[in-house]
Formats: sequence, structure tokens, C-alpha cells
Amino acid sequence: MIKPLNLLLFASLILLGMAHTHAMPLLSKNNSSPCLDFLSNLTNSTIPPANRSVEANNTYLYSGHNLNDLGDFHTCTKLKTQKYNVMNVKAMGASTTVGFCGPSYCSTAQLQNYSDVTLQVIGNMTRQDMSQYHVTFVDPLDVTIEKGFSFYFTVVLFSIMGFLILVGTVVTNLRKNPRISQILNKKGKSSVSRNVREALLANKDSTGEAVSNETVNKYLDKKTAQLVEVEQGRERRAPFFLRFLQCFDIVENFQDLLKNEIVPGHDQNLNVFNGIRTAAFAWVVYGHVFLLNANAKNYAFASIFLKSTWILLVIGAFYAVDAFFYMSGFLTGFIMLAKLRKMRFGIGSYAQIMIHRLLRLWPTYFIAILFYWKISVYLGSGPLWWNLVDTAQLCTGQAWKNFLLLDNVLTKEFSEYCFGWGWYLACDLQVFFVAPFLCWIYIKNKERCQNVVWILMTISIVTSYVYSADSDFTFLLLALEKGQNTGEYMSQYYINPMVRMSPYLVGLWLGFMFKEWKEGEKNLFSWLKASQKRSILCCLGGTALLGFILFYPRVLQTGDTWTNGFALTWSTFARPLFGIALFMITAPCLVGNMPNLTRAMSNYYFLIVARISYAGYLVHLIVLQIVIYGQTQFYGLNQSYQAGMAIALFLAACVAAIALHLFVEKPMTNLEGILLGGGGKRKRPAKGNEVAPQDGGKVEASKLQ
Repeated sequence: MIKPLNLLLFASLILLGMAHTHAMPLLSKNNSSPCLDFLSNLTNSTIPPANRSVEANNTYLYSGHNLNDLGDFHTCTKLKTQKYNVMNVKAMGASTTVGFCGPSYCSTAQLQNYSDVTLQVIGNMTRQDMSQYHVTFVDPLDVTIEKGFSFYFTVVLFSIMGFLILVGTVVTNLRKNPRISQILNKKGKSSVSRNVREALLANKDSTGEAVSNETVNKYLDKKTAQLVEVEQGRERRAPFFLRFLQCFDIVENFQDLLKNEIVPGHDQNLNVFNGIRTAAFAWVVYGHVFLLNANAKNYAFASIFLKSTWILLVIGAFYAVDAFFYMSGFLTGFIMLAKLRKMRFGIGSYAQIMIHRLLRLWPTYFIAILFYWKISVYLGSGPLWWNLVDTAQLCTGQAWKNFLLLDNVLTKEFSEYCFGWGWYLACDLQVFFVAPFLCWIYIKNKERCQNVVWILMTISIVTSYVYSADSDFTFLLLALEKGQNTGEYMSQYYINPMVRMSPYLVGLWLGFMFKEWKEGEKNLFSWLKASQKRSILCCLGGTALLGFILFYPRVLQTGDTWTNGFALTWSTFARPLFGIALFMITAPCLVGNMPNLTRAMSNYYFLIVARISYAGYLVHLIVLQIVIYGQTQFYGLNQSYQAGMAIALFLAACVAAIALHLFVEKPMTNLEGILLGGGGKRKRPAKGNEVAPQDGGKVEASKLQ
């Protein structure tokens, strides 16, 4: 039988244990009381400024006093009594940021735990009711960057690339024959000794007159070109390791980038796409500058800017990628049609086409992702730098999807997307998978191919309509006004290859037609070529259609409304119509009826930008994020600032693109050439094509004519 004394002792132990358990949270809270007391005191408006502590005065002085006000980051981080934190606020359908320079004994976790009190403090400073907002506190100086195997692999790979560039440049330039170099630099005239020139001038033509100096020069130029061709043939027969190193010669690759020469057999009118490509690239940069820099200091005036006309150019930047799809389709149709006529349809030929495409895309893309993921995070700091680090670290565990170029299909949430702008490359390649089949069908039966293209176009349009209706996302301007979340729209609609292929199909079919017209067939291009007036009207009509697509949504800013059906129709047909508008503008140039416009669009500087546009697309957002997330303060949202920043960052992106082009893209293209496309022996030139003798000798006068 249990004694009463033992029962009392047992009950006392239970009560003591319960008291200890309930006391632990109080003890923990008391340990945090200095921070909580500090925050509570700041909410007490009865404390006069003269009686505030040093920490309190510094908090008021160096914290932000409005949404998107970062305060004084540099001063706060230098004070031993203070600790700088960033408060990320979900407000007005978007994220805003406020800098908070609190006391050093207030950790980021404590600010988050006491968020209700902290919000009151920040609300007093910003003069806003913060209680309705969801906030997250971030310590920008305590950002974790994972290294691991992938980091060291990246460092080793970049070191190997740098070593190959250095060795390839040195070895290639040491191997250059001084005699050939002299021929190339002096156009061959000094490659022939004086006695050879005198011997040639001593010849008589068929009339008995002395051969002119001009005739001799033409003859020597011709023979010099043959000499260069022979030397180039010797280069192709050089040992593989020497040709391999030559691929990485940065001097030669830079000269190729700047080269402006007429390639035999190349239609110069196609250079009009250089201007389109440059404009589209600049437009993409402009749109991304606005999106990344939208968190401006005058955030409260965002609704006013949504009513301005220039914001339509920002929204129109979403069509810039459709320009790339259109050009990719057109050039694929034009170039592939001639090549596939010489190839037998089969798995081998299809695999050859795909391997060529992947070798052009994949190495540069791979290096760009590694640089962004593992290197860029070390290139800056500041109150916003954690945004870049967090975004880059999304590639951990996700990058393999990008390397397979299936990221747009396998990534379910756009907020988890690694290298988020890489979706275009995945979409372009996935649509390209179909292009060889369409080309082979076109070669066999044009009408059947036309039917297949129409079926695919219909599928694209229906898919676009269905996904727009399903996500309730019709037009970006309407979404911004309603504060809609764009995540579902981006993942299901915007990066969907079935939705985005319509401008590609427009370009592909027109590329087929242009190639047929070049070979003598009468079609739409011959109809345009026959009349200058038609060409002018076509170009003006395309410009008007482009302007309508970009600026008709202005009616939404002036108080008009769209029905849901009209908004869905607009979202569905705007992209294929954009491709048609580009065709109407460029087609008169392609047939040669708009020489002035063609000359302007074929500008030399546009040629350079067009050559680096692929590398530029890959690196432009890396450059933008490094610059914008490296800021210590937001700036006011206005048109002149956005335009100026877009120009500066476009130029910076071009410089970064040149580096990526020279270090990766061009060497890999050269390497593909010696592995898959060259190096074979050429036929020895006939005796009539031999190079002029170097030590004199008579040459028949008839050969000098």
C-alpha cells in the first residue's frame, strides 16, 4: 500500500517538472529582452530624441525611411554598436525592401521573432501601417555560398581554358610564316622579287605593246591569292595538336570578330537581320533593366508610371524574343533546305544535324551557367547582393536540367528556375527538332509540308489560348494593374515551346520560300521584287502592324477595358502577328527593293553585335544582376534614368559578350570545324594555276591578260 508521504513527494516532483517546463520559454524570452526592450522603447513616441540611446539615434539616422529605402549601408556596417539587416516586404503585389540599422545585440532571428514590434518601429520611421505586410529579415553580410565539388570543377575548367588560350595564342603566332605574313599585309606585291616584276613587264601583249603595270599587278594579285590558298591547305594538313591550339588563338579570333569582308556566294541582303538581331538584343536588355530595377525609391508612384506611354516599350520587350524565334526559323529554313537536298533522309543525317546544333549551343551555355552559379557570387557585395546569391544558388541540384536543355519542361515553378533566361535556348532547340522533318517533307511535297505547318500553327494557337485562359493571365499590363502573380503564367505559358513556336514556324516557311525564289521559282518574293511600290507599301504595312501590337494597349491606360475574350485573343495572336510584321518589314530588303534601309540595317557595328548576340544573351542578365544587386541604394523610377542605365548596361553586356565569345564560343566553333567539318586534303591545283616563279622567268603574255 502506498504511503501518503510517498504520494505527496511524487506529486511534488511532477509539479516541479511542470513548473520548470513552463519556465523555459520565459527564460529564453528574458535572454532576448535587451533587443525586445530596445524595440519596445523605439515604439514609445514619448521618449524625446535627446534622451534616446546612441543605438536608437543611429537606428533612426541610418535606417530606411520609406519603402525601397536602404538607408546608409556603409556607415551602419562600420559602427560597432549597430547591425545592418534588410527587411523584405511583400506589399502592393510585389516585393519592396527597407534597410534597418538596429543595435548589434539584435540578431536577424530576433528581429524576425519580434516582427510585430519591429514592424511598428519601421512603420514609425516610414510613416506607414506595416502591420498588414508579410516581412522577411535578411542579414546581407551573412550570406552562405556553397562551394563543394562543382566550385573546384569550375575553377579547374576555367584554368584549363585560360591555359589553352595562352598557349594557343603564343604557339600559333610563333608558327606564322613571315613570308606569308608579308604577303597578307602588303597584298602580295612584295612577295615577288623585283626581277620577276621586271621580267613580267618586259613581255609584249598581242598587239606588240608593252604590258601595263596594272595588268601585271592584277596577275600578281591572282597568283598571290593562289599562294595563300596553298598555304592554307598546308595549315589544314598540319598536325592535329597544332590545329587544335590554333582554335584558341585569341588574336586570330578577335580579328575574325572584327572582319568585314564579302563572302563569296553570301546574299548581302541577308545582313538586314544584323540590325534586327541588334535591336532585339538591346530591347531584351532594356526590358530586363526595368524589371530588375523596378524596386525604385519612388515606389508609391508606380501606378503613375503604369499609365505612361513609354512603359509599353518595356512590356513590348516580351516580344523581342519572338524576333529571335522568327529569325532562327527563317535562317534555318533558308540554309537547311539547300543542305538537306544533298543528304539522304535517315537517322544518321538527322543525328549529324542535331550534333552540329548542340555543339554550337552547349559549350558556351555550359560555361555561362558555371560562371553565374559559381563565380559571379564572389564579384560584389551590398544590401541587395543576397538576391544574386540566392538566385544563383538555385542552380544547385537544378543545373542538370539546363545542361540537358530541358529546363523549361522539367522545372515546375519558375521561382525555382536555374539561369531563368535560358528557357529561350531550350525552346529554340525543341522547336528545331522538328525543322529537319519539315524541310524533308518540303523537298518531297510542298503542299503536304504546308498542311503540316498549318496544323502545327493551329496547335500552337490553341495551346496559347487554353493556357492563357487556364492561368487567367492574358496581358502583362492587365496583370500588373491587378497585382497578379506571374509565376504560373511564366512556367505554363511563357516558356512553353508549343506556345512559342508560332513565330518560328512563320520564319521557317518564309525561309523555304525565299530559298526557292533565289533558285528561280516565282512566289511572294517575286511578286514583291516586281514592284517598288509594293515593297514600300509592304514595309509601311509591317511597321504599322508592329506599332499596333506595341501601342494599341495604350487604350487600357486611358480608362478603356478589354473583355476577357478579347484579352485572350490578343494574347494568342500577338506573337504570330509580330513575326508577320517583321517579315513585312524585312522582305522588301531581302529582294533588294529597299537599298537604303538594307544599308542602314547592315551597318558594320550591327554585324559585330550580331556575331556576339548569342553570348550577349547569355551574359547580359549576369552583368545586370552584378550591377543592380551591387547597389547600396535604390534610385527614382523615371524614363531618362532607365534609358541611360539600359544603354550603359547594354554596352557592358557587349564587352562581357566579346570575352565569352573569344574565350569559349569562337574556340569551340573552330574546334568543331577541325573535328567534323574540315581538315581533308584538297585537290592539287592544275598547272595553269601554279604560283608565279620567284626567280624570274618568262611568262606568256596571253596569261597576263
